[in-house]
Parts: sequence; C-alpha cells; structure tokens
Amino acid sequence: MDTEIVVLIINFAALLFLLYWNKKSHKQISQTSNYVIGIYAVSAFFAILYYYTPIFQLWHHVETIEFKSMLYWLIVFFLACTPLIYYDQQKYSRILYNKSLVDVICLAGLISGAIYLSENIIKINTLLSDNSLDVFVELHDENEKTINYSIFSRAARFVLEWIKYPLYVLMFPAITEKKYLNLSGCIIGILSTVLPAVLMGSRGALINVIIVFIFIYLLFSPYFSDKDKKTLKKYGGIVSIVALSFFVVITIVRANDYSERNSELTLFTFIIRYAGEGFTNFYQYIDEIRNNVGGEYCFSHIYDIFIGNSHVGNTRDYLSGPIQSLTGIPMMQFYTFIGFFVIDIGLVGTMVLWLMLSRFVIQSIRVKSTNSIYLSHLLVLFIYSLIIINGLCIYIFSWSNDIQLYKALAVAGIMKLSKS
Repeated sequence: MDTEIVVLIINFAALLFLLYWNKKSHKQISQTSNYVIGIYAVSAFFAILYYYTPIFQLWHHVETIEFKSMLYWLIVFFLACTPLIYYDQQKYSRILYNKSLVDVICLAGLISGAIYLSENIIKINTLLSDNSLDVFVELHDENEKTINYSIFSRAARFVLEWIKYPLYVLMFPAITEKKYLNLSGCIIGILSTVLPAVLMGSRGALINVIIVFIFIYLLFSPYFSDKDKKTLKKYGGIVSIVALSFFVVITIVRANDYSERNSELTLFTFIIRYAGEGFTNFYQYIDEIRNNVGGEYCFSHIYDIFIGNSHVGNTRDYLSGPIQSLTGIPMMQFYTFIGFFVIDIGLVGTMVLWLMLSRFVIQSIRVKSTNSIYLSHLLVLFIYSLIIINGLCIYIFSWSNDIQLYKALAVAGIMKLSKS
C-alpha cells in the first residue's frame, strides 16, 4: 500500500477517534463539536475515494503527501474545536438579549431581504428563460461578468452585509417567543443573500446554507421545546431539499462542462473531488509554499488599511497569476480553512492565531456566576464557527467574506453594549 493512501486512511481514523473521544469523555448538552468533527470525518473519507480516481493520479504528484502535514492539520483543527467542545458541556439558565434591538434587526432583514430577493428571483427566471443551464458555468468561470442591480437592491445588499450572519442567531429568540414576523425577516434576509451565489453558479453557497442551518439548530437545541424542534426539522428539511436540488443541477451542468474537456472527470468523480480535495490539496502542497501572502489573502480589507491596496477580491486572474507566482502553489483550489491561513501567515503564525482565537472565544462564553449568557456572545461563537464549518469547501475567510464577518462582529458589539 502506498504511503500516501496510508496517510489519508490515518487522517480519517484520527478524526473518527476524535469524534469517539469527544462523545465518550464529556457529558454533552449540545452536539456542535460532534457535528463539526463529523463533517470533516466525512470529507476525509471522500479524500480516500478521491485518491483512487484516475483524475487524482493525473492532477496530483502524490509523492508529496506526508504524515507531518497531516499531524499539523489535526493539531490546529483540535485547537479550533476547543470552544465548541467547551460550549457543548454548558447549560445556561438564561440567554439574555435586548428585545427591541432584536426586533429592529429582524425588520431590517425583512425589508432589505424582500427587496433583494425579489430582484434576484426575477433575474434567475430571466436567465433560465433566455439561456440554457450552461449559463451557470459561464457566470461561474467568467466572474468578471457582473450582474447589474437597481439602486434599491444595492441599498438592500448594503444592509444585508451587516446583518446577514446575525440573522441566523436571531432566529432563536424569534422561534422561542413565537414572533413569526421576526422569523420571516431572518429567513427572507438569509435566503436573499444566497440567490446571488446561485446566479454565479456557486455550489459552496448552497451547501453553506444546509450546513449552517443544521449548526444553528444544534447550537440552540437545548433551549428549544420539543414542539419547536419538530417544526424546525420539518421546515429545515424543506429548505435542505430545495438547496440540494439547486446543488445537483449546478453540479451536473458543471460536471458535464468539465467532462467535455476531460472524459475522466465524471459526475461521480466531480462530487468526490469537491468533497475530499481539501485534505489532499493541503497535504500535497502546504510544504511547497515558497512565500506567504502576508495577510492579503485572508485579511484583504485589513491589508488595504495598513499595507496597501489588495486586489485579491477583484479577479480570479490575480490569484492564479501574481499570487500563485508568489506562493508557488495553485491558488484556485480548496485547502480547508487551515490551509488558507497557512498561505497567508505561515505554519507557526496559523497555530498561534488559532490558539489565541480559541482562548478568546472560550472566555467569551464561559459560564458566569448567574449561569446566564448574552446572545451577542453566542453570535461571536457562531462567527468563529463559521470559519471552521464553511472552510471545508469554500473560500470562507477570503475575498469579500472577511468584511462580512467583521461587520457581524460589529453588530455583536452593538448588541453587547445594548445588553443583548
């Protein structure tokens, strides 16, 4: 058996062991950490399948997959999961928030979401009536093409960029208080931010919706009534089916397009590659990085302020050109969230960063004497978790994503000041 496949098998077994250890060694109230570890265990299994596909042998020089890269990844991943492991053992007596502020944010989500959602529905209908499904491939591969929106939709999008992620968390008080207008604001606001990604042929955004909704359910499940849980599972299933339907359509269209250029890339291979390439790419390329990007990749907006103009968010050509020449590795591939940070700040910098971040988040959710917690603190935990759960197969903390997370943190700060 080749050394490379042994590394991938050990990687899968290590994640299964971590999942088993986490379930057996702690009395768990929630299941967020098991969920996150489980997602990556599934991906690790797909990485093994991907190794045996003809396309892997064609595209990868497999002799560079090494044990030390796997060991490093597992250590950082465990560090990143520690706040979730801690949270799952807690049972707070109360979750505190400012009801008036929550109502205002949900209303903003309802109004801006309805405006933005309506225009995107019209645009999807126009695209599908005037073109074949291949339009999703064209818009994805030629992202310089822009979709023009009205001034009203642009204003709505500006608002949604600030409250997109807080809306996920605000579904909790909307459900527990039976405020269905607020819940509608959360759902419409969230879905309106997904459709533009569908227009661009992005599958990651669709998987993101399913993964994040399940995570939110697990985050607050100890505080939902049995009736609420049943309702959430019902409507969550409907949302998942719709998102998966779009995912399948886009995947088939893009797989057919790629298979025309390479007969080895079948639909089955395409799905396996998408689900498992994060690990194989990390273990193959991470030791081959010639130079780090120095913050321009993951922290492009901070880079703009303190160093100079970043072009990462402007075009794929910049990533596959100057940035790729700097790093010496392919830049239009997934490396999991850990890989993206290593590309930016190196192996040591990434480990130190996640050690600091995990300690900070644990302190923010630590049980106080009153055994209560502010909803804003759980929003911080959610934003932190987004980097991990989405960082499997989309560019979660790069391009425009970083600024949305900063804005969500700013909203969390406002909520904290208002005792939310």
